[in-house]
Amino acid sequence: MARLGLGVGLTRRGGGGGGPVFPVLAEDGNENATVTNITDDGVNYTLAAFAVTGSLTFSTGGEVEVQIIGGGGGGGGASGGQPGGGGGAGEFVKTTATVTASQYNIVVGPFGAGSASNSDGASGSNSTLIGSGVSLTATGGGGGGRGNGAGLNGGSGGGSGERGDGGSSTASDGVGFSGGGGGNYETSGGGGGAGGVGQAGAVGGDTKVAGGGGLGIASAITGTSAFYAGGGGGGSFNSAAIGGVNGDGGSGVGGDGGIYTTAPTAGAVGTGSGGGGSGRQGDAISGASGSTAIQYVRWRR
Repeated sequence: MARLGLGVGLTRRGGGGGGPVFPVLAEDGNENATVTNITDDGVNYTLAAFAVTGSLTFSTGGEVEVQIIGGGGGGGGASGGQPGGGGGAGEFVKTTATVTASQYNIVVGPFGAGSASNSDGASGSNSTLIGSGVSLTATGGGGGGRGNGAGLNGGSGGGSGERGDGGSSTASDGVGFSGGGGGNYETSGGGGGAGGVGQAGAVGGDTKVAGGGGLGIASAITGTSAFYAGGGGGGSFNSAAIGGVNGDGGSGVGGDGGIYTTAPTAGAVGTGSGGGGSGRQGDAISGASGSTAIQYVRWRR
């Protein structure tokens, strides 16, 4: 089955002299999708949203627009005074595809869990859309590295702990970026996002600034523009009182990194974003979890 690349500037292309042919959902052709009618820029669409794995069966084929995102990676746990890196976002795939009168299966890849002390964050799982003539995969984001470890590879790479390199992007059908490296002195790197690389941890004088998560991507697949697939911020061991700065999550949807005894935050629900890295070992402060993305398919009506 052909693999389709990232779509840019998606528009509905008409058919032959008889005009465009729009897909029609078969009776009882929806398994686990929330199906609604929306209007985007004056055009009417049917939108199918999947929060859990399911399928669509069409009685008439035609062109659809697809947005699938892998699960966001979890933030890394701190190792002593070495903070954990932010989790990478899931790969972001947005494209058009031609469906036939048949069934298409959508797998929703779960997020990666944040890790306890001295452990890497778990990577997110892959999301897929597979059916006749279509095979798309959005790879899960890489987990953030533990305090003394590198970030994990994934759709977007996880940020490194204090000592190590950020994980690389393994995106193929869509987009993702690498995670940031550690600052080598009580700061860690941010996870990569679908819109940009994670920032490296930095040390400037007495200020210990952790890397921010990579930017996400704005999409109006639902009819309203929103950000998806932001990287998680890196953790900072030092408190703000002595110059510590945690890394912000990418585009407001990646989780923020932890700072000293303040816990990191998880990726925003439904966006496939990375979780923040832990700033401090002990005190039951773990890296934060990434988030699972809602998968979307829409077509003209």
